[in-house]
Amino acid sequence: MSDSHEYVRAPERLLFGRDDADALAARPYDRPWPDGTVRASRHHTLVCLEGDYADGRGDDALAALHQAYPWRHVTRCGNTIVVWPVGTVWVSHQPGAVILRGDIDGLDRAAVQAMYPGRTVSCDGAQLTVWPPTDHRTATRNRTRTD
Repeated sequence: MSDSHEYVRAPERLLFGRDDADALAARPYDRPWPDGTVRASRHHTLVCLEGDYADGRGDDALAALHQAYPWRHVTRCGNTIVVWPVGTVWVSHQPGAVILRGDIDGLDRAAVQAMYPGRTVSCDGAQLTVWPPTDHRTATRNRTRTD
């Protein structure tokens, strides 16, 4: 994670979705994040929650966020939960890569790029790919090999 993220403690209406105020009215604001959350960061409509999601808390947190925001794609990897940008209709975590499909705009691409600093992010408007990190030593060795 990059320290360029905007770390916030704010009502969810500011963090989730573009026009979902009615659905959020039913959710209490006194405890906006799942138990164990220590930090929330936001870029555009992408939200990243970091915390201690051990001992089943992560599964419970993921289920609670899926229930509260059924129109958003929410994934968990270890101690990180990501609410992907509005317009995302499919998410796949490949070894070292992430692929998103949907209506992805320039702000969504910038948000994902900020979440993965130093990684190559490509987008054609319908699919966004975060490519695996490149080991520059291996890339150089493979380019200069003559055998």
